[in-house]
Amino acid sequence: MDNMKKHRAPFPKGSPLQAYFETLPKSVQEQFVQSGAPVSTVEQLKQCVEHLGLKG
Repeated sequence: MDNMKKHRAPFPKGSPLQAYFETLPKSVQEQFVQSGAPVSTVEQLKQCVEHLGLKG
């Protein structure tokens, strides 16, 4: 069984949020998506990743 589902960026295609999200390691992307944390700016995303103890 393949449990490694590919997560899409939870942001609009072509947005600065998506661009930054896709620079993060896949494991960080997955943990962020699983967290369900709402963000609307790149700065908020960076802070969320930091707060979750993830390293981007």
